[in-house]
Amino acid sequence: MKKHLPMNDETIAKATAIWKQIQEKICYLYERWQDEQLYEDWADYVNAARAEVAVIGGCSFIGMTRRPFAVKIQMGEYQIACSVTQKAYKWKRIA
Repeated sequence: MKKHLPMNDETIAKATAIWKQIQEKICYLYERWQDEQLYEDWADYVNAARAEVAVIGGCSFIGMTRRPFAVKIQMGEYQIACSVTQKAYKWKRIA
């Protein structure tokens, strides 16, 4: 198994910039999902997140999870998850 390469300052800054760009929309989607999950289709949320990530250069949408509510993004050789919970919202490296 390949060891994770450490993220340098430039990559950390890029991940932080990506999070800042999608943070408002992802937080909105999280809050809406909490209210409407019994009535709305999860695929609509995935499509909305995919569209949000598509406007950002240098990264691509991988997928999304319900628990934690997170968007997974590929940034070159790194993957990050931008997540929202009741207590926190953050990004973290996942691969």
